[in-house]
Amino acid sequence: MAKENANIPNKTVYLLSMTDYIELKGTLVSFIQNFNYNLVPFMITIFFIKFLDRKESVDILTKRLEYLEKSNIGTSKQIEILKSQDLPAYIIFNVKHSAQIIQTDIISTKKLINTIK
Repeated sequence: MAKENANIPNKTVYLLSMTDYIELKGTLVSFIQNFNYNLVPFMITIFFIKFLDRKESVDILTKRLEYLEKSNIGTSKQIEILKSQDLPAYIIFNVKHSAQIIQTDIISTKKLINTIK
């Protein structure tokens, strides 16, 4: 449905059916809760975080944080194992790069949780 206002460009407002609402909510929850190295879906979802209620947002972000912290421990162990195997630096660099992505996501997720609380 298009809305008009004197000097403001037209904008479209979409109405969601209950089925659409449930689908959108499920997608948002999935993008928040499930870590992926492609962070674009997560970053887009954060624009819609207010679509979820505060407690639900914090709970889902907390689950993400728990997963990230476990992954960080595992990745750190993996780096140490690779270092002990005298592998080329570029191989270790790739795993370190993944670890840095996870560590940055941990920081961001903690900040999001504190902002939403």
